[in-house]
Amino acid sequence: METYLEGYIDHEREAGYAESGLYHKRLYVRQFLEWCRDRGIESPLQITPLKVDRYRKHLYYYRKEKGEALQFSTQTKKLREVWRFFQYLIEMGVLTTNPAASIEPPRVSERLPLTLTKRELERILAAPDTTDPLGLRDRAILEILYATGLTREELWGLEVDHIDLEEPSLKVYKGERKRKIPLLPRTAHWLKRYLEEARPGLLNTPEEKALFLGKKKRPFVCRDLSDLVRKYKKRAGIEKKGSFTLFRHSLIVLLLEGGMDLRYIQEIMGLGKLEQIQRYSDISIGKLKEVHAKTHPSAKRKK
Repeated sequence: METYLEGYIDHEREAGYAESGLYHKRLYVRQFLEWCRDRGIESPLQITPLKVDRYRKHLYYYRKEKGEALQFSTQTKKLREVWRFFQYLIEMGVLTTNPAASIEPPRVSERLPLTLTKRELERILAAPDTTDPLGLRDRAILEILYATGLTREELWGLEVDHIDLEEPSLKVYKGERKRKIPLLPRTAHWLKRYLEEARPGLLNTPEEKALFLGKKKRPFVCRDLSDLVRKYKKRAGIEKKGSFTLFRHSLIVLLLEGGMDLRYIQEIMGLGKLEQIQRYSDISIGKLKEVHAKTHPSAKRKK
């Protein structure tokens, strides 16, 4: 079934998905295909709704090396990608129906996520040793996260020509969509230093397009970016769980507290629905009350 997988990835690439998104598409479908092979399933025609439901249960009971379960959101992403893979096979005439069509993904909890305070964020940003080229690179990565709240895949997919230090801004590609995000002067400062002082020494070839490079003069492996954030979070003495999502959730809350309109946050973060932001209002309600009391025309009237 590996041939079908590569055909699917080519199909999605032609549909406009960035390499960062294709990485996870290939990973999630390959994990499913490996699960199938372990059970003697060698052809898509052998896959039934019952078998897909067993895979759903496998994801539910799966435990990582440290005994942690997969987050419901991760389980949903994996199942959604399997569904899309089957839809591709229908388009190709391999299948007539989608065996994942009736599978109910797990309900994602509406519990509000952990967030970092401004002081905690500053401690993390100050943790890298910027006298070292890799530390300077890491500071630039953290500054981009703080300024934009990019997902891991979006940051991993950044290329040098996506950055405009004159404006300053950066372009983010997600599937067929592109968005442009303004950068703070502080973020532009650290990016400029990284590009001028650190990146040239990390280059393996002048033609390399990836913005951030790893130790072996190659672009980061996507998952290594999470390890990088966790390393500096630990160095800053912060025990809250999470890495990229922790930065992302924190930025949404801080922007809400600063009074930014939901629509602007939606554009910066690349979120599809306003409902994805509105649930954070419970976290920042104290600040919203303060702003409301100061700005409402009737706030100073006692009766």
